Amino acid sequence: MGESIWPMLTQEVLQETNFCTFIFEVCDQDIWRAQDVKKVVYDIVNSKSSLAKQNNFVQNLYDEMA
Repeated sequence: MGESIWPMLTQEVLQETNFCTFIFEVCDQDIWRAQDVKKVVYDIVNSKSSLAKQNNFVQNLYDEMA
């Protein structure tokens, strides 16, 4: 298992840019902000067509195929 984890740690997690940005917060990198998951889902659902917003949308697709 170490053979799988070690490359991931050394190539992704332990990179100097990650330490600089996320641990020490001193680098000039993009800052990640926490997202409100409910708001993100709400925004995605509201961007759908009115037909897709219906509770029975998937059932209607099955009915059309039958």
